[in-house]
Amino acid sequence: EWTSLGLIIISMLPFYWRFMQCLNKYNETNLAFPHLVNAGKYFSTIIVGTMNLINLLSHPVHTYYALSYVVATVYSYIWDLTMDWGLLRGTKSHPLLREKKKMLYPPSFYYFSMISNLLLRFAWTLTLVPVEFFKYDPRGNNLLIFLLSLFEVYRRSQWALFRVENENVNNFEKYRSILEIPKLSDEEKSQ
Repeated sequence: EWTSLGLIIISMLPFYWRFMQCLNKYNETNLAFPHLVNAGKYFSTIIVGTMNLINLLSHPVHTYYALSYVVATVYSYIWDLTMDWGLLRGTKSHPLLREKKKMLYPPSFYYFSMISNLLLRFAWTLTLVPVEFFKYDPRGNNLLIFLLSLFEVYRRSQWALFRVENENVNNFEKYRSILEIPKLSDEEKSQ
């Protein structure tokens, strides 16, 4: 039980750190949007961890745990699409995407990714399968954990692809002071 307790607390630390970074960013800029809204996303995940801790300490709150998990998942999914991927800002021809000139891939790839991201974000629901389901073949539980891990690696890779693309085409975080990086001249290339 202590091991599980420690693992839950350790797993919540990155979300706590990101939560504090968002509050710090708000403190520096006084911009509630996007910093406090982003902080809310991390706070919702901290609530999921807290509900998990309460469950572990023999105070069953299964309904609240599941509800907090759904809220945090939907919150993160909406943030992925709008802020991290820069989608849902489209035109008449592609209302769920972004301007055609700011899309580096075919529209079908974005739609596939939007749907797969949602499904993969909810893959955690498979962990709610009762342990008795695997009583005839205990390897099933290990297979489930392995598959969920693979799904998460794919989801995060997909997220990173679109996050980098969004920063490239929109300069969302304002890391660059110019939108296009000039090409090197022949003289500069030879140096």
